[in-house]
Formats: sequence, C-alpha cells, structure tokens
Amino acid sequence: PILLVDGDLRNPIQHRIFNLEPGAGLVEALTGRAGSEAIRPVIPLPELSVLPAGTPPPNASDLLARPPFARLLHEAAGRFDCVLVDTPAAYECADAQTISSHARGALIVTRRNFSRVALVRELVQSLREVGATVAGTVLNDV
Repeated sequence: PILLVDGDLRNPIQHRIFNLEPGAGLVEALTGRAGSEAIRPVIPLPELSVLPAGTPPPNASDLLARPPFARLLHEAAGRFDCVLVDTPAAYECADAQTISSHARGALIVTRRNFSRVALVRELVQSLREVGATVAGTVLNDV
C-alpha cells in the first residue's frame, strides 16, 4: 500500500484532488488531536491512502520541524510500502527542505520552460545540506 501525505500546510490540495471530505489531517496528527483515523483510503484506488493536510496552522514550518513529524514518517514507513509527501514549492518557503530532511529521499519536480537549471542545482545543494538524499528529478509539463 501507498500513503500520500499532503505536507503543503499552506496551500493543501490533495484532499481536493481525491475528493476527500474535510476533517482531521496531518496538522491534527502532529498536534495529538488525531491518530491513524486521519489517514483516508481512496476508494477507486485500493492501494492508495491519503493523509490530508488538515486545518491550516499558523506555524507550518515549526510544526514540520518538530519530532512528531519525523516519528509520523517513521511509523508510516512501517505500515506502508511507500510514503510520498507532497511539499510546497521549494522556492516558496523552507518547508520542502525541512520535510526532505526527515524523508528517505527527495524527488525534485521541475516544470518545463519554467524551472531554471541554476535554481534546481541550488535546490539540490540545499537539500544535501540538510541531509536529504536526492533520488532524482521529474520534468512536468504543467
């Protein structure tokens, strides 16, 4: 099974993509207000579950940098074959670097005719500086 975590606490979108009802999510799990019930199955895709972002917090970066986030990822890795975390764009804030420092690998998504090679190189370097392993890149057309 696969778990998709919406780690974009500022502009979450995964709940809309998968048409999930509003409710508890990552924020509530990290603050102790929810447990594994916040993870929702995606009915048409039986191998996929989503942990939506939840209620937008006033302190997204601080929340992701605390030990409960690392514990959540570790526990999820024990339950799921693959854990993917969607992050905000790295140029918007440092959340992507914070999340990547706790993950087993980072996949950089670039956008055709938008992402600049020099900035992608800088991102790779910043991820390595926080101890993240860059698994590769994907070129997106949208």
